[in-house]
Amino acid sequence: LSTGKIPIFTNSRASKPSLTLRQIMEVLWFAGVALGFLAIVAGGIQLKWIEHHSLPIAAAKWQNAAEAISRDYGLHRSVRLRQSRYPSMLATWGVLNPTILLPNSAGEWSDERIRVVLSHEIAHVRRRDWLVQMVGEGFRTIYWFNPLAWMMCTRLCQESEQSCDDSVLHRGVSGPDYAGHLLDLARSLNTRRPLWKHAVLMARQSTLKRRFRAIL
Repeated sequence: LSTGKIPIFTNSRASKPSLTLRQIMEVLWFAGVALGFLAIVAGGIQLKWIEHHSLPIAAAKWQNAAEAISRDYGLHRSVRLRQSRYPSMLATWGVLNPTILLPNSAGEWSDERIRVVLSHEIAHVRRRDWLVQMVGEGFRTIYWFNPLAWMMCTRLCQESEQSCDDSVLHRGVSGPDYAGHLLDLARSLNTRRPLWKHAVLMARQSTLKRRFRAIL
């Protein structure tokens, strides 16, 4: 006898919810942010490693020049001068304990080049350019999908270098002499390594053409 019940047929395969476009975009954004901050952390570790394997500069002419320039700039923080074992490193980083890393050939520099380089690098320290650029890097990492964020970081780098160039020129260095020092440094220093986006560079090749026009 029929019970009068209508049989119910169910699909043995459970339906899987599909990802929406918004969820896919969120995953891609998070992956980009994670990779960006991982690169920043890795760059910081590299800087610490390089600093650890560098040597402090205790020569009187370097220390005296750094102290005199710091006084002229009204800078009350002490600046650590260190010399790399490699010929291609010239960079500045740090806020509370700013560090200027010089190439191993710095011991052969003339007094004028010492004054030019330290005037430029200590100007970065006074302006806290490393901190500003790291904040910019963090902003670009969060908004990595927006071309304006990349343009902002590029412009920050250009403006900071040009401002420090002006500081050197205001200390009495002539434009042609300063441009000559920059050109010589750009030829001898390798500033294309990935590490260097985490430090402030004096002779970044991507900014030289614009800076030469402004200096001369």
